[in-house]
Amino acid sequence: MLKRITIEDNEKYLRNVSSLVDFNKDDIKGIIKDVSEYCVNSECYALAPIQIGIPKRIIFIRNTKEDMTNNNSSYNEGIVYINPVIKNMYGHTRFLEGCGSCKYSNGNYVVGVVDRPYKIDIDYFDIDGNRKEKTIEGFETTVFCHEYDHLDGILHMDRIDESTLMTLDQMREFRAKNPYNVINTDEKQEMKIENIKTPQDILRFMNEHINYGYIDINNEEHVQDMKGFRKLYRTSSLEEILSHGLGTCIEQVYLMHTLLDKINVPNKMFCTRVYEGKDFNNLEAEEHMHCFVLYYLNNKVYQMEHPDIERVGIYEFESEEDAISKLNAHYEEMAGGTTRPVTEFYTVEPGLSFKEFNEYINSLDSKRGLHE
Repeated sequence: MLKRITIEDNEKYLRNVSSLVDFNKDDIKGIIKDVSEYCVNSECYALAPIQIGIPKRIIFIRNTKEDMTNNNSSYNEGIVYINPVIKNMYGHTRFLEGCGSCKYSNGNYVVGVVDRPYKIDIDYFDIDGNRKEKTIEGFETTVFCHEYDHLDGILHMDRIDESTLMTLDQMREFRAKNPYNVINTDEKQEMKIENIKTPQDILRFMNEHINYGYIDINNEEHVQDMKGFRKLYRTSSLEEILSHGLGTCIEQVYLMHTLLDKINVPNKMFCTRVYEGKDFNNLEAEEHMHCFVLYYLNNKVYQMEHPDIERVGIYEFESEEDAISKLNAHYEEMAGGTTRPVTEFYTVEPGLSFKEFNEYINSLDSKRGLHE
């Protein structure tokens, strides 16, 4: 039988972020078989594979019922979510949570009351690779969110104000007196900057708060409207991005970079564009520039995409070189095959025209001996 990893023997491993499932490479059915067998044999409610040494973004749920009277090895709902993403959260609940991975060899669990949403909207893939949407409500939401945290290296004890140690019998006694508590069911929960803990939280924040657009030189808003962009555009400050909820790829990437820095995730900003030199003067031309951010976790490289509405999400790559090559090829194809340089940049000064920002990017290339 597979062994569950605990905070006592390897908390550092449990803090890893699980990798996206690759339907072409990963033995998905084998992973799910292992997880299912572990859940049934140990009579645990649900499991994220990282808890048994398989760091893949899968959630397996055996039991969604608060009533534990049917929680035996013959009961198995067998619910599987692959590469799940929470899109929206509603309501507020509280429940005393424990975890088999937060258990000591003396039988004590780290427990505490955890606040969770009542209802969530999710995207996920099924075992055959079909993309699905689903709304989950009630106690099942608590079960799902507990496992979802595991995928991002978050343990339930991170969300507890005051934790304590209890045996399993003590947990059951407490829950009998203090059952699952629904505070409200419909109030939408929005991600706030102070609550961001993971890159997935950042993407959720962007989805909820930031639209594509810009504030022009006359301080007028342009929402998903690029007409007159080269004449009217100026870069916005972080304060303006947040207060107006607007940004082009330039501002959005800078905001994501800042938020990644806030949670101590190494990252870099890049710009791919059709090269325009010092004679830049065509203010009617179509914009052919895209900025993107890469971040680095667990020896993997990820791109967080939000401004490109056709590709919103988090994408995993084998290396920085692999990411840059594939992303640039995509945008070269969109530009009709025109070769595009890719340049790492480091900041976004507010108040720059598009021409001035382009010159800034070119200046970084010039320092490396390019385009001279």
